[in-house]
Amino acid sequence: MIFDRNSITNGSSITHPTNSSNVTISTPGIYEITFNGSVSPAGDTIFPLAMLLVLLVNSNQVGGAAAQCSLTSANDVENMAFTQIVNITQVPATISVRANGGNFFYSNATINIKKLGTVS
Repeated sequence: MIFDRNSITNGSSITHPTNSSNVTISTPGIYEITFNGSVSPAGDTIFPLAMLLVLLVNSNQVGGAAAQCSLTSANDVENMAFTQIVNITQVPATISVRANGGNFFYSNATINIKKLGTVS
């Protein structure tokens, strides 16, 4: 999923180029990663459409960081969200959200990454 803009940032450990799907973490630590967004079916969808969104760190799925729903009509709009604590030990680490399912639209997608502490 592409995140089109940036909000508040502090420091240089977390970077995101505007209109990119990847966020880069350059400092090891414990991070809280939260995703929230809405999905709706595209025009050529066959129903029901099972949607799954997952958090990836360096292209690997993070356990417990997923959201799923089933779209059953052309007018469906579903909010999808997850939060997970992630221990980043190897940097740089690339963070992204992957969608599995079918053709869909997404809106109001946000990813928030907050450093909670250092790796001990």
